[in-house]
Amino acid sequence: MRISYYEDSQSNLLVSDVVRLDPQQWVPLDGHITRFGVSRSSFWLKITVTNQANTPRNRLLEFRSATQDQIEVFSELAGHFRMGDQQPFDNRPIQSVTPVVEMEIPANTSSVVWVRLTNKHGFFELLPINLYSPEEWQRHQLQRNFLYGMFFGSLGIMLLYGMTLSLILKNRNFRCYAQYLMAALACTFVYYGFGYRWLWPTLPEVNYWALQISFTALILSATRFGVSFLELKQQARPLYRTLQVLSGLLIAALIATLSGVPLGSLTLMVPLSLTILALLSGCAAFATWQRPGWTNSLFFLAWPCLLLCIGLSFTNALGWMLLPFDTKYLLAFVFAFEMQLLGFLISRQFHQLQTDLVIAKTNDSAKVNRDMLKRNRELETLNLKLKEQAYKDSMTGLANRRSFRYELDKLEIEVSSQTRALVLIDLDHFKLINDQNGHHIGDMALKHAARVISQAVQLVHGQSFRVGGEEFAAILMAPDTQGLMAQCELIRRKLASTPMQLDNMTLNVTASIGIKSIDPGQFLSSRQIYQLADKALYQAKKEGRNRVCASDVNAQFEVSPTLA
Repeated sequence: MRISYYEDSQSNLLVSDVVRLDPQQWVPLDGHITRFGVSRSSFWLKITVTNQANTPRNRLLEFRSATQDQIEVFSELAGHFRMGDQQPFDNRPIQSVTPVVEMEIPANTSSVVWVRLTNKHGFFELLPINLYSPEEWQRHQLQRNFLYGMFFGSLGIMLLYGMTLSLILKNRNFRCYAQYLMAALACTFVYYGFGYRWLWPTLPEVNYWALQISFTALILSATRFGVSFLELKQQARPLYRTLQVLSGLLIAALIATLSGVPLGSLTLMVPLSLTILALLSGCAAFATWQRPGWTNSLFFLAWPCLLLCIGLSFTNALGWMLLPFDTKYLLAFVFAFEMQLLGFLISRQFHQLQTDLVIAKTNDSAKVNRDMLKRNRELETLNLKLKEQAYKDSMTGLANRRSFRYELDKLEIEVSSQTRALVLIDLDHFKLINDQNGHHIGDMALKHAARVISQAVQLVHGQSFRVGGEEFAAILMAPDTQGLMAQCELIRRKLASTPMQLDNMTLNVTASIGIKSIDPGQFLSSRQIYQLADKALYQAKKEGRNRVCASDVNAQFEVSPTLA
């Protein structure tokens, strides 16, 4: 793929005019990343794609920026599309947070794709352009989604931790940390295009407003946290006043930007933000020099990360510092690094509170001691309850559906040298047990079945779950499919041969089992794995219940049905 560009200073050329331009007027692009920076012009891209194979090839052309205003594509291969965050999301031929068009390149030919880039606000984001095969694009999407999941998941966990501490301990630093994390989550959610994709896909103008507002909230919450942690209001009153004035100017710059001031974000908001963050970084360095210690050192190490992220992103987009990669992903990495350091810092402060508790106890501060012990117990109890509610089924004690979905997704992305299997287990005639004996006995039967299944699964070193109602699941591993069938037969026999003893009766509980095995090197989505295992379970029910069926194995164990 070769890319050249032409600057349309009047922004009035049509594609028919551009096609007739002299080839000498086109400027070759060094690499596949555009850096047009500040400009009121439109830019035309001439993207030449070549297929040297003897057969047509499908390719996906991706413009990897969620915040580029307008991207208009003209091509006989791809068609005509208007995309970007100033166009309705449904205009995109492929529903992705970054604009993507699909094309079929004829055999042994070179074709040209014409692209017009326009920007309503006068600042062009860094725009990497990539050409993928469908398989490569799917792989990249999977990797990006995994990284995004890790990023947002880690921020979400730290936000929950910070909010829990702030609510229980009523500490200003913890509260400011939680607000900073919340603003960081909102800003990155909008910046990476997920807000536009999921919240306001038909309102393009909202995306620009949301980006500016969330960015301002991020800087203001970061300032509030830095001021609180460094105690600038008490220790450096003039500097505190200066930061208040700069924060006020930042809010005024936001209002001016949203009112339509040209380049308001670049000329007003970004310089003010960098000035605030630089001042706070200097304060952190001075505090570390004046009061050496782990706490101030960690804050000094973490705080310049946001300054570095914003500075690198804009200098790279403006072409002042040419980096050979997209700084958007560097932003996520550095941001996560900063939040982890700040989270560790908050943990140390929590530890310091516990240390203060010990000191208070030695000084016979009984009231303070009781209060802190109470808060500590409440925090521990809350953490245990949150963990139990998040990952365990309250009735049976097995891992719950949330844990099951997580482990099922791992089957899709993890690589193993052994054959793995998803096993679905459904109790036979459970409704009849409820109807004849009552729901109390039904609940006892569920607990009994869960205990037996869990013991049997533990014997083969697997994982067991309660998916819902009378349905259970297990994830097993063995050298081959026959080994997995044998393990499932062990589970079935164990349940069938262990009746539930009641005061005046014995209740036999059996189960039908469906398996979907995944061989080493085989790739299936979690949805496909579940559907195939569910079909096998249905087949086991159809063939008489109390038996094991696999979706991709013709032979099955001969099972003597046990009356339930």
